[in-house]
Amino acid sequence: MNVIINNEYLFFRSITNAAERILKLFEEEAEPSKRHKYYKFWQEGNHAIELFSEKFVWDKINYIHNNPVEAGLVNKAHEWVYSSASNYQKLESIIEVERISQRLIPY
Repeated sequence: MNVIINNEYLFFRSITNAAERILKLFEEEAEPSKRHKYYKFWQEGNHAIELFSEKFVWDKINYIHNNPVEAGLVNKAHEWVYSSASNYQKLESIIEVERISQRLIPY
């Protein structure tokens, strides 16, 4: 008996298996927590902050854009495909963003 498995089935199974593994990790992260009933996605210590000045806003935008560089994933922030850094450098991007203008900010 010959068994034929098409690529679509293999792709679907690999996606399903990956999703099941990821959900299991989120469940395991939630177990020791009293605040998370089923899944825990965000790391500890995340909290809202007030963006109180233009300089502070740009500090945060630059910090976020630089994360993939600091992690060693890319050499320059605009190289990270899922970043708005390329939008701010007026390069091609898969992300559509509404850029905020940057005035000269005295440091």
